[in-house]
Amino acid sequence: MMTTLMACEVFKTQGSTIDTSSTGPSGIDTDPEPDSQPDSQPDVDTGPDTDTEDTSDPNAIDCAAVPQQGQFPNMTDFECGTSFIQDGVPVLGTTVGGVSYFNSTHYEESEWYCVTSARGDYDSLERVYMFTHPGEGHSCSVYLESPCADLDLFAVRYNPYTSTPPECPAPEQLSIQCEYSTNQGPGFDEDIPFLFENNQTMWMLIVDAPTPTDAWFRLTVECD
Repeated sequence: MMTTLMACEVFKTQGSTIDTSSTGPSGIDTDPEPDSQPDSQPDVDTGPDTDTEDTSDPNAIDCAAVPQQGQFPNMTDFECGTSFIQDGVPVLGTTVGGVSYFNSTHYEESEWYCVTSARGDYDSLERVYMFTHPGEGHSCSVYLESPCADLDLFAVRYNPYTSTPPECPAPEQLSIQCEYSTNQGPGFDEDIPFLFENNQTMWMLIVDAPTPTDAWFRLTVECD
Protein backbone atom coordinates (compact mmCIF):
# COMPACT_ATOMS: atom_id res chain seq x y z
CA MET A 1 0.00 0.00 0.00
CA MET A 2 2.84 2.40 0.90
CA THR A 3 4.58 1.63 -2.38
CA THR A 4 1.45 2.56 -4.28
CA LEU A 5 1.15 5.99 -2.48
CA MET A 6 4.80 6.88 -3.20
CA ALA A 7 4.29 6.12 -6.87
CA CYS A 8 1.30 8.42 -6.93
CA GLU A 9 3.33 11.27 -5.36
CA VAL A 10 6.00 10.86 -7.99
CA PHE A 11 3.58 11.18 -10.89
CA LYS A 12 1.40 14.02 -9.32
CA THR A 13 0.73 16.84 -11.86
CA GLN A 14 3.16 19.83 -11.32
CA GLY A 15 2.05 23.51 -11.50
CA SER A 16 3.13 25.72 -14.45
CA THR A 17 6.41 27.69 -14.21
CA ILE A 18 6.91 31.33 -15.44
CA ASP A 19 10.03 31.98 -17.51
CA THR A 20 11.63 35.07 -15.95
CA SER A 21 14.50 35.20 -18.35
CA SER A 22 12.56 37.37 -20.82
CA THR A 23 9.90 39.11 -18.74
CA GLY A 24 12.01 40.17 -15.79
CA PRO A 25 11.47 39.22 -12.23
CA SER A 26 7.70 39.16 -12.52
CA GLY A 27 6.51 39.59 -16.15
CA ILE A 28 3.34 41.21 -14.73
CA ASP A 29 2.98 44.90 -13.83
CA THR A 30 1.90 44.79 -10.26
CA ASP A 31 2.17 48.61 -9.67
CA PRO A 32 -1.29 49.69 -8.53
CA GLU A 33 -0.55 53.45 -8.88
CA PRO A 34 -1.89 55.17 -12.05
CA ASP A 35 0.39 57.12 -14.38
CA SER A 36 1.02 60.48 -12.71
CA GLN A 37 1.51 62.29 -16.06
CA PRO A 38 -1.64 62.64 -18.19
CA ASP A 39 -1.41 62.13 -21.94
CA SER A 40 -2.09 65.82 -22.66
CA GLN A 41 -1.88 69.06 -20.68
CA PRO A 42 -5.09 71.12 -20.31
CA ASP A 43 -5.19 74.66 -21.81
CA VAL A 44 -4.08 77.25 -19.28
CA ASP A 45 -5.61 80.74 -19.39
CA THR A 46 -2.68 83.17 -19.22
CA GLY A 47 -4.87 86.26 -19.20
CA PRO A 48 -5.83 88.71 -21.96
CA ASP A 49 -3.79 88.99 -25.13
CA THR A 50 -0.93 91.40 -24.46
CA ASP A 51 -0.38 92.20 -28.15
CA THR A 52 -1.61 95.77 -28.74
CA GLU A 53 -2.06 97.65 -31.98
CA ASP A 54 0.48 100.38 -32.70
CA THR A 55 -1.61 103.56 -32.65
CA SER A 56 1.27 106.01 -32.99
CA ASP A 57 1.07 108.49 -35.85
CA PRO A 58 3.77 107.67 -38.44
CA ASN A 59 3.58 111.28 -39.65
CA ALA A 60 4.03 112.84 -36.23
CA ILE A 61 6.82 115.42 -35.92
CA ASP A 62 9.62 114.29 -33.61
CA CYS A 63 10.38 117.41 -31.58
CA ALA A 64 13.43 115.77 -29.98
CA ALA A 65 15.12 114.90 -33.29
CA VAL A 66 18.51 116.46 -33.91
CA PRO A 67 18.96 117.88 -37.44
CA GLN A 68 22.03 116.61 -39.23
CA GLN A 69 24.74 118.90 -40.52
CA GLY A 70 23.63 120.30 -43.87
CA GLN A 71 20.28 118.48 -43.79
CA PHE A 72 18.34 121.66 -44.64
CA PRO A 73 20.62 123.94 -46.64
CA ASN A 74 19.60 127.45 -47.62
CA MET A 75 19.37 128.63 -51.21
CA THR A 76 22.67 129.69 -52.72
CA ASP A 77 21.26 132.34 -55.09
CA PHE A 78 18.89 134.01 -52.64
CA GLU A 79 20.37 134.88 -49.27
CA CYS A 80 17.15 134.82 -47.23
CA GLY A 81 15.56 131.80 -48.93
CA THR A 82 15.50 128.14 -47.90
CA SER A 83 13.96 126.34 -50.88
CA PHE A 84 10.96 126.18 -53.21
CA ILE A 85 7.77 124.47 -52.09
CA GLN A 86 5.21 122.82 -54.36
CA ASP A 87 1.45 122.47 -54.16
CA GLY A 88 0.43 119.38 -52.21
CA VAL A 89 3.96 118.38 -51.13
CA PRO A 90 4.46 118.80 -47.35
CA VAL A 91 7.88 120.05 -46.30
CA LEU A 92 9.45 119.09 -42.97
CA GLY A 93 11.77 121.78 -41.66
CA THR A 94 13.45 123.29 -38.64
CA THR A 95 14.45 126.79 -37.66
CA VAL A 96 17.88 125.40 -36.82
CA GLY A 97 20.28 126.50 -39.56
CA GLY A 98 17.88 129.10 -40.94
CA VAL A 99 18.62 132.73 -41.71
CA SER A 100 18.04 135.87 -39.66
CA TYR A 101 16.77 138.56 -41.99
CA PHE A 102 13.10 139.27 -41.28
CA ASN A 103 12.06 140.84 -37.98
CA SER A 104 9.31 142.99 -36.47
CA THR A 105 10.51 145.98 -38.50
CA HIS A 106 9.40 144.21 -41.67
CA TYR A 107 6.15 142.82 -40.32
CA GLU A 108 5.05 146.11 -38.73
CA GLU A 109 5.93 148.23 -41.75
CA SER A 110 2.80 150.01 -42.99
CA GLU A 111 3.84 149.45 -46.60
CA TRP A 112 3.56 145.70 -46.10
CA TYR A 113 0.00 145.83 -44.72
CA CYS A 114 0.97 143.05 -42.29
CA VAL A 115 0.64 143.02 -38.46
CA THR A 116 0.01 146.32 -36.66
CA SER A 117 1.64 145.12 -33.47
CA ALA A 118 4.14 142.23 -33.54
CA ARG A 119 4.18 139.66 -30.71
CA GLY A 120 7.94 139.95 -30.37
CA ASP A 121 11.08 141.20 -32.07
CA TYR A 122 11.25 138.14 -34.36
CA ASP A 123 15.01 138.42 -33.90
CA SER A 124 15.30 134.71 -34.54
CA LEU A 125 16.25 132.28 -37.26
CA GLU A 126 13.51 131.83 -39.83
CA ARG A 127 12.87 129.68 -42.88
CA VAL A 128 11.67 131.20 -46.14
CA TYR A 129 10.04 129.05 -48.83
CA MET A 130 9.36 130.30 -52.34
CA PHE A 131 6.02 129.33 -53.84
CA THR A 132 4.84 130.00 -57.38
CA HIS A 133 1.08 130.48 -57.29
CA PRO A 134 -0.45 128.93 -60.42
CA GLY A 135 -2.93 131.80 -60.93
CA GLU A 136 -5.79 131.12 -63.37
CA GLY A 137 -8.32 131.99 -60.67
CA HIS A 138 -7.07 129.33 -58.26
CA SER A 139 -7.06 129.81 -54.51
CA CYS A 140 -4.22 128.38 -52.40
CA SER A 141 -4.00 127.86 -48.64
CA VAL A 142 -0.88 127.54 -46.50
CA TYR A 143 -0.75 125.35 -43.39
CA LEU A 144 1.93 125.33 -40.69
CA GLU A 145 2.11 122.46 -38.18
CA SER A 146 4.11 123.64 -35.19
CA PRO A 147 3.66 121.20 -32.27
CA CYS A 148 7.15 121.82 -30.89
CA ALA A 149 7.22 125.58 -30.28
CA ASP A 150 5.45 128.89 -30.78
CA LEU A 151 5.98 129.62 -34.47
CA ASP A 152 4.19 132.10 -36.74
CA LEU A 153 3.46 132.10 -40.45
CA PHE A 154 3.74 134.99 -42.91
CA ALA A 155 2.99 135.01 -46.64
CA VAL A 156 4.46 137.87 -48.66
CA ARG A 157 3.69 138.46 -52.32
CA TYR A 158 7.13 139.22 -53.67
CA ASN A 159 9.34 138.05 -56.54
CA PRO A 160 13.04 138.37 -55.72
CA TYR A 161 14.02 137.25 -59.21
CA THR A 162 13.15 140.55 -60.84
CA SER A 163 16.70 141.64 -60.02
CA THR A 164 20.09 140.03 -60.46
CA PRO A 165 21.17 138.74 -58.05
CA PRO A 166 17.82 138.15 -56.31
CA GLU A 167 17.23 140.57 -53.44
CA CYS A 168 15.35 140.19 -50.18
CA PRO A 169 12.59 142.78 -49.71
CA ALA A 170 13.35 145.87 -47.65
CA PRO A 171 10.86 146.96 -44.95
CA GLU A 172 9.98 150.16 -46.83
CA GLN A 173 9.59 148.43 -50.19
CA LEU A 174 6.32 149.24 -51.93
CA SER A 175 3.72 147.01 -53.55
CA ILE A 176 4.12 144.17 -51.07
CA GLN A 177 1.07 142.30 -49.81
CA CYS A 178 1.47 140.42 -46.53
CA GLU A 179 -0.85 137.83 -44.97
CA TYR A 180 -0.18 136.26 -41.58
CA SER A 181 -1.26 133.81 -38.89
CA THR A 182 0.10 134.38 -35.39
CA ASN A 183 -1.73 132.10 -32.97
CA GLN A 184 -0.01 132.28 -29.62
CA GLY A 185 1.52 129.26 -27.94
CA PRO A 186 3.22 125.98 -28.97
CA GLY A 187 1.01 123.41 -30.62
CA PHE A 188 -1.28 126.02 -32.14
CA ASP A 189 -1.05 125.43 -35.86
CA GLU A 190 -1.17 128.35 -38.28
CA ASP A 191 -2.98 128.68 -41.58
CA ILE A 192 -3.38 131.33 -44.24
CA PRO A 193 -6.37 130.50 -46.45
CA PHE A 194 -7.44 131.74 -49.84
CA LEU A 195 -4.41 133.28 -51.51
CA PHE A 196 -6.21 134.09 -54.74
CA GLU A 197 -4.43 134.95 -57.99
CA ASN A 198 -5.51 135.34 -61.60
CA ASN A 199 -1.92 135.32 -62.84
CA GLN A 200 1.11 133.22 -61.94
CA THR A 201 2.63 135.00 -58.94
CA MET A 202 5.57 134.44 -56.60
CA TRP A 203 4.94 134.27 -52.86
CA MET A 204 7.43 134.07 -49.98
CA LEU A 205 6.23 131.84 -47.12
CA ILE A 206 8.05 132.73 -43.90
CA VAL A 207 8.14 130.52 -40.79
CA ASP A 208 9.36 132.73 -37.96
CA ALA A 209 9.29 132.89 -34.15
CA PRO A 210 8.59 135.97 -32.01
CA THR A 211 11.51 134.96 -29.76
CA PRO A 212 14.61 132.90 -30.65
CA THR A 213 13.46 129.30 -30.95
CA ASP A 214 14.88 126.03 -32.25
CA ALA A 215 11.95 123.93 -33.41
CA TRP A 216 10.68 121.48 -36.03
CA PHE A 217 7.63 122.18 -38.18
CA ARG A 218 5.79 121.03 -41.31
CA LEU A 219 4.64 123.41 -44.05
CA THR A 220 2.05 122.52 -46.69
CA VAL A 221 0.44 124.42 -49.57
CA GLU A 222 -2.83 123.19 -51.07
CA CYS A 223 -4.52 124.77 -54.09
CA ASP A 224 -8.04 124.13 -55.34
